[in-house]
Amino acid sequence: MSLFRRRTLLLTGLGLWSTCRLLAQPAGNLVVPYVPTADPVVAAMLKLARVGKDDFLIDLGCGDGRIVITAAREHGTRGFGVDIDPELVELSRSNARRAGVEDRVSFTEQDLFQTDLRPSSVVTLYLFPEINLKLRSKLFAELKPGSRVVSNEWDMGAWQPDETLKVQAPDRAYQIFAWTIPAEAQGVWEGGASAGGPPRSYRLVLRQHFQTASGTLLVEGKEYLLSDARLEGNLLRFVVPAAGLQFVGKVSGDLLAGNFGGGPPERGPTWQAQRLKRFNEVWY
Repeated sequence: MSLFRRRTLLLTGLGLWSTCRLLAQPAGNLVVPYVPTADPVVAAMLKLARVGKDDFLIDLGCGDGRIVITAAREHGTRGFGVDIDPELVELSRSNARRAGVEDRVSFTEQDLFQTDLRPSSVVTLYLFPEINLKLRSKLFAELKPGSRVVSNEWDMGAWQPDETLKVQAPDRAYQIFAWTIPAEAQGVWEGGASAGGPPRSYRLVLRQHFQTASGTLLVEGKEYLLSDARLEGNLLRFVVPAAGLQFVGKVSGDLLAGNFGGGPPERGPTWQAQRLKRFNEVWY
């Protein structure tokens, strides 16, 4: 089918008509139309993703390649776009050559659900809600903590965004959602800390739901409830109001290192803990 042959699709839930070619997604017989992302939306997505020259961006359902190409041209970002339509893949490659960034980007005809996301630090999406939800576990399983995910128009269900932004494009306003992949921090942690006096023993029991957490901190036999426990990548923060403590630390596998002074993990009284137990509960 020619790239410019169109079918008319009623976008259910949006209540408006859009003329665009249908692209069938292999999983679940879902159907996604090719609708180019408006330039102001592309710029806003890349801003929320905080892309830079050290990032590797993967665009799932890349269309004409504009997100990957713009990131390379304006931010020096290396990128990779996948689409199941061979004509769009060829168009993306042609656009990259015209933009002079073909040495930093590549495009492949591929099922997005079969794409290896492990090399990326940023993933961009303009799909449908059903597909976002099907992708969610794959994003958590393959992306490293600290990786960013940005979606145009559609959220991730129970996984609440870290940031949202409304952008006005020539046709209408668009909502953009951004997330940072958190480390897995749930479990039982134990270790000692010193604030200049005798070392104190701390035992942390943490349960996690996406990037938020809840639990208790046991200090010298006394148990306190946590407040505002949250992860941003591998950075864990929580407050213990009853004990007057603020913790900031970094999760590295089964090690947790930080301080109870609320400052950077490397400053102030330190706490180094070992994870003694992992919970089997599904946290994403």
